[in-house]
Amino acid sequence: MPIGPLSNLGASVRLTFDKHKYYPGEEISFSVHIKTINKVSARTVYAILYCVEHEKKTTVKQMTHEDIREMKELGVPIGERMVKEEHEEKKVTFEQKLKLSEEVTIKDSHFQGKFKLPIDAEPTSYEYGHDNKLTHWYLKITVDIPNAFDINYEKEVLVAGLSIE
Repeated sequence: MPIGPLSNLGASVRLTFDKHKYYPGEEISFSVHIKTINKVSARTVYAILYCVEHEKKTTVKQMTHEDIREMKELGVPIGERMVKEEHEEKKVTFEQKLKLSEEVTIKDSHFQGKFKLPIDAEPTSYEYGHDNKLTHWYLKITVDIPNAFDINYEKEVLVAGLSIE
């Protein structure tokens, strides 16, 4: 998959996993293929496995006198004088870093690595449940290039819930 305009190196990164989905406690094996138009000297190539939790929060607050005045001016009927506001908070709940290579020249390079998911890893979720949370796992590749923009690429990792067999 091409990186896009993140750098003028003409870089493309392909990240592949050994499986489509993983269960808590399993090992994630992956390979990275990085291509650049010209040779690029990199300080370090890192892989970072991390989990982001999105939590939907609702706050209720009383309307201010200014809010009430504005609504009256607009002709909006005022019933309740309470306002609900929804917002989403994001936090990283897990992060592990792996150094794939140091002081390397990249042109058409391959790297491999492994991470072990925690035994209590929350499964990936795409809909807010009873706890108002979403969970997403990502594997990010970072190529640290001195005096230039780094090459960054990430791909979602599917973590399934515990299977009942």
